[in-house]
Amino acid sequence: MVMYNAGAAPYNAKNDGTTDNTTAIQSALSQASTDGGGVVFLPPGKYKVSGNLTVPTGVELMGSSDVSTAPSGPGSILEVYAGKGTPSAAPFIKVSSGSGLRALTFDYPEQNTNQLPNIAAYPYLIQVTGSNAYIINVAMRMTYSGIDLFTYKCDNHYVDFVTGHAFRTGIKVGGNSTGGQINNLQYNLSYVSSGSESKWGSWPNSPASGNGATFTDAYANFDFLVLGACQNEILYNDFGYGSQRGMVLASDNGTGPTGLSMGLGIDGSRRSFCIEANGPAGFDFVNSQIVSIGGSANFDYIETTGPTANATFFSSDYWGQPGYSINMNGGALNFQLAGFFQNGTQGFATVKAGLLNFDNSAIWPVGKLLNSGAESKLSAQSSILDPSGITKNNCALWLNNLGNSATKVGVTMAPAITNKATRLLGVFQNAMKAAAKIEYELPKDFNGIGKIQFSIYDLNGKLTWKQIQATGFKSGKNYCVIDPSKVCASGFGVLKMRVIHSNGEAEENISMRFLKL
Repeated sequence: MVMYNAGAAPYNAKNDGTTDNTTAIQSALSQASTDGGGVVFLPPGKYKVSGNLTVPTGVELMGSSDVSTAPSGPGSILEVYAGKGTPSAAPFIKVSSGSGLRALTFDYPEQNTNQLPNIAAYPYLIQVTGSNAYIINVAMRMTYSGIDLFTYKCDNHYVDFVTGHAFRTGIKVGGNSTGGQINNLQYNLSYVSSGSESKWGSWPNSPASGNGATFTDAYANFDFLVLGACQNEILYNDFGYGSQRGMVLASDNGTGPTGLSMGLGIDGSRRSFCIEANGPAGFDFVNSQIVSIGGSANFDYIETTGPTANATFFSSDYWGQPGYSINMNGGALNFQLAGFFQNGTQGFATVKAGLLNFDNSAIWPVGKLLNSGAESKLSAQSSILDPSGITKNNCALWLNNLGNSATKVGVTMAPAITNKATRLLGVFQNAMKAAAKIEYELPKDFNGIGKIQFSIYDLNGKLTWKQIQATGFKSGKNYCVIDPSKVCASGFGVLKMRVIHSNGEAEENISMRFLKL
């Protein structure tokens, strides 16, 4: 592949930050296209560009320094002047089908956060106009809106290691594109608010560290990643900090996105995850960390609006200071291995419409789990959560759940018993030779317990032994003695302890697997 040096003759682009290089750079790009393709190289320095650029098919515009996590200053910097005050104008640079950008930093010298909240509006920085285009190791700063992947159908787009921030939209995908990938995004408000610091590049158009107006504007206006009408979109290891909306699954011409996300981080957001719609194949999220801050009722980890606002989260973590963890007005949210650790200043969830499902998840104590009358929209099984403010029997499913303040249960073996156990999430595997003394501890406020039932099942689920304690409870340690040799002929079994309250409600407190030696 031929390389064209835009800084050399006959193009003679100047990296002095004052000469307009629109014609020089575009001439090199056009010549590479005429010759059948190639790489147009920009040596290090600052290149002022007053007009617009187009990267033709088969051509790559490449700078001198791969940018991985932050627009830190060195390398090839394109200084954007086109389109100020006209956000509907043509994007600064168009990337054609089968072309790409690599190792470049884009800056807007006429933008300064001291102008907030009246920052100038610009068109999108980058617009992809066809399939098989790529954007790799690219940084942007003081950008109004970042990457347009929605105006045109851009199948198989590939975005990797894009970093920086924008005032309105980071990346927006749509156009019924299929098979795109967006990997290793690093959008961080600190790159702008603290851009004057040396570690972020000592940019002259950034304020002193910690500029409050920058945060105020981002919390009110910035959308990190918006997915509209696109299918089979793959997201990998993407992170955004400082936004009004973090991830958006948008309703777009009667449909929404489908795909898979692995390793998503949304931090410092007001409305971290907004789901308006998705396509028939749905969207799954694996290994996500979602943070919401602000505390107001309309600030949340996840919100849904619409009947197809569906998503499934596998192994996800939630913390911060939302008003509610979840606000639902349609769709279905499914959680497996979710951990909600700071659940909302107003309550955990409001479910006006839709279905909310938890499996093997943990929700820390909260004053009220659901809004009044929403129990029929909640399913929870094999999870740790408290039925605060709800009636469990009215839920669509409430099965094998533990409370956060559940009775403490331990296992104390008689002297003749060999204990080879390890503890994992409340499950014990014990080796027993003779009688076992099961020790359990009741809190001071244990009133309301009617009886406690101990049962042993074989590995086929058949009940082999049952004992009920209905009297003699006391605060502190209590005991039940069993002889597994008489009740589990196979040598293996599962011991279950079940607390039955005076009102008839029952909850399973612990299961213990044992091996009889």
